[in-house]
Amino acid sequence: MPLAPWRHPPTSALIAFALLSIALAGCSGKGGSTDTAQARATGTAACDNAALLRAQSARRTDLEVTFCGPVSAVRRERVTRSGRHKYFYVRVAPGDEIEVIANVDVMGEFPVHLGDQAQVRGRYFHDSDGRQGVDWTHHDTVGSRWPPGYVILNGVTYR
Repeated sequence: MPLAPWRHPPTSALIAFALLSIALAGCSGKGGSTDTAQARATGTAACDNAALLRAQSARRTDLEVTFCGPVSAVRRERVTRSGRHKYFYVRVAPGDEIEVIANVDVMGEFPVHLGDQAQVRGRYFHDSDGRQGVDWTHHDTVGSRWPPGYVILNGVTYR
């Protein structure tokens, strides 16, 4: 019995396979996550984007989170009652970005650019007006119940 000629799968099947592969890579600890041994060696926590996504979905607030991803937008610095702050966004999943608020007066000046690979540890919040983000990304948390946070950009740590 002769074998049927091999046929290419439909384009939609190839696209679905590619999207599934990308999604699974994000869950496998690659591309935007930190190896546990590396985290122990540097005194940082392993990235857990899934925990941040669960907090977003449940509209939880005041949770300590550590997540990774590329910087997708950088906003101008602003001065608030607690000091000068940098504002930038990190892509934590396809179509999902989270605002990071970093107190430059505490952490010191640091560069952040579109496309930088970021790891952030801080407090996730979701306000009643729908605004969400991560703050308390600095080491000086005296008088706060939040542990020290940090921002790592392209392997350089800012506290």
